Amino acid sequence: MRVGLVYAQARISARLERHPEAAVWAHLATARTLAAYLAAARRSPVAPWVATLAAAATAHEIERAMRGEARRAVAEVAGWVGPRWRPAVGWLRHLAVEELLPAMAAGEMPPWVAADPALAPYREGGAAGLDRAASGDAPFTAWLDGWRDRWPDPSPAPVAERLRELGSPSLPEGREGEAVRLALLRLVRRHPAESVAPLAYLTLVVLDLARLRGELVVRRLFEEGEG
Repeated sequence: MRVGLVYAQARISARLERHPEAAVWAHLATARTLAAYLAAARRSPVAPWVATLAAAATAHEIERAMRGEARRAVAEVAGWVGPRWRPAVGWLRHLAVEELLPAMAAGEMPPWVAADPALAPYREGGAAGLDRAASGDAPFTAWLDGWRDRWPDPSPAPVAERLRELGSPSLPEGREGEAVRLALLRLVRRHPAESVAPLAYLTLVVLDLARLRGELVVRRLFEEGEG
């Protein structure tokens, strides 16, 4: 995979130059309304992720848009790596959906989940490949185990360890979230020509998109509650 990683290394290096740092998130957090947050986001490194969102977007539209961005990021990075690693890269697309699985299993899906064709495999059960969840494992644990099964070698173990410590597909604010974020960035920068680099980078992107989704949704719901 080292030959193929030359291209991945170049792409990741370019993307990290405009990846949102802690100061960016802190600045965005000062926005009180969804419109103000989106305005600030469009002047920041997260601008491509919110390009299609309007200030009047509903919480459901935000959910769908951000998870769509995560799927696009996974597909993009899958094109940077060799065939042996594509199953492991592709498995990261489930990370953006994992937190929805318990509600789906309980038949408590919000309307936007039922209306999203991209989520049909999850609604039908089993198609997502998270079959361990059916045996009693938590969906996040099942996802991590399934991901490990798809590694051609154990080099991504440090990424999985960080995710297991996090215990969630979302990257929280504060020291815990920042520690995980910095650890993933360190893996990318210390091992740019190794197979762990694209996986650590993509994991960081998916987690950041989950964080962005949460920031946007909470503002929309707050405004709706005030209305």
